[in-house]
Amino acid sequence: MLDLLRAEIDACDKILTETLTRRLMAAARIAAYKKEHSLALYQPEREAVILNKIAENLESTPYAKHIQDFYRCIFRLSRGIQMKEVFPHNIVLIGFMGSGKTTVGQYLADLSGYTYYDVDTIIEQQAGKSVSEIFSRYGEAAFRALERQTIDSVSNNENAVISCGGKGF
Repeated sequence: MLDLLRAEIDACDKILTETLTRRLMAAARIAAYKKEHSLALYQPEREAVILNKIAENLESTPYAKHIQDFYRCIFRLSRGIQMKEVFPHNIVLIGFMGSGKTTVGQYLADLSGYTYYDVDTIIEQQAGKSVSEIFSRYGEAAFRALERQTIDSVSNNENAVISCGGKGF
């Protein structure tokens, strides 16, 4: 019985893969069209219309929320594909400590489909110490050297939102 159920899932996965491939290819064509005609990439009203149509079709299923969440992921992927076509660059955020680089960076990454990198967080994970501890133990010059290395490393990624370390320690 379990094998039959898994075979059913495998068949669904095949259909999903083919359908998602077609959908994402259409998103790439839409991006080219938007670029050619200088149209806005992000159109939240269009996403809302799609979600409303889906909600109407899902009234009788217990999985409505899951399916809507799935579509939100598809929207994010589609935005990423479109963004990469129209704006194939990294976005780097700088500013004072506490100015909102992390909040804005995470929002931009979600909106654009780019990958988010928080330089301070990466340094803390790699060093096993907080930024404050690095500053107090080794000084600002040591922290800035780690920051430069980390920025160089994450900058090699395409389509990234990078929040750099803040000033003010």
